[in-house]
Amino acid sequence: MSKTIKVALAGAGAFGIKHLDGIKNIDGVEVVSLISRDIEKTKPIAAQYGIGHVTTSLDESLALKEVDAVILCTPTQMHASQTLACLKAGKHVQVEIPLCDVYKDGQEVLRVQQQSGLVAMVGHTRRFNPSHQWVHHKIAAGEFNIQQMDVQTYFFRRTNMNALGQARSWTDHLLWHHAAHTVDLFAYQCGSPIVKANAPNSSHPGHCHGHEHPAQGRQRRCLHLVAQLQQRWTFGHLFPIHRRHRHLFGPLRRFVYRQGRKDRRVPGGCVDERY
Repeated sequence: MSKTIKVALAGAGAFGIKHLDGIKNIDGVEVVSLISRDIEKTKPIAAQYGIGHVTTSLDESLALKEVDAVILCTPTQMHASQTLACLKAGKHVQVEIPLCDVYKDGQEVLRVQQQSGLVAMVGHTRRFNPSHQWVHHKIAAGEFNIQQMDVQTYFFRRTNMNALGQARSWTDHLLWHHAAHTVDLFAYQCGSPIVKANAPNSSHPGHCHGHEHPAQGRQRRCLHLVAQLQQRWTFGHLFPIHRRHRHLFGPLRRFVYRQGRKDRRVPGGCVDERY
């Protein structure tokens, strides 16, 4: 690579740090600006990763001429507006999934991206998981014909904390924040647009922050294929083993692929993902 890509990263939380760790392994990329809402907590992180510019203002970082691109690891509710700000400032942008929680905001991002010609990428994490890529290549080669996908996500946490076990300053959402990854995986593996979605809800009191967060169930139909996703904040009352692991934060995801080869079925395979 002839030119070093200079990056500003917004959001020095759990996943922002994952990005910083990843960038250290990539030649030709340098983080030159770090944006976070608490500058005193952010300065030590910037010093650890050798980042010279620290601010609480995204606009301040966007004004830096040397910044070529921005990585957004901020709360979901800020994604669309910050992505638009980056594009309008002439910067490429990578934003954590989901791009938005309001459809029209996502459409506006698409319009501005197409107008600008800049790169605007949403973090499709599941697509880069080697196990899911293995399945995808089998499908593309015609060796697998997935008839059904079942996904269950179990959260060990009982309070609104991030992947490092730190209290969040915002509340994530099972449907838009977490399920977005799996919905994207459904589309990736099916190789076709999602044409129908059903979302039955139920609720259980006493979840994160004392609010009632719905236990979301989603069904996706990709042509003749059916994908079922179930997610809950609290599974401890159903699976006692989880109570022995309350020190763990983040979900355990179990993906089950039901496969078929022409006129006969073969046993389903599964993938576990821990965070």
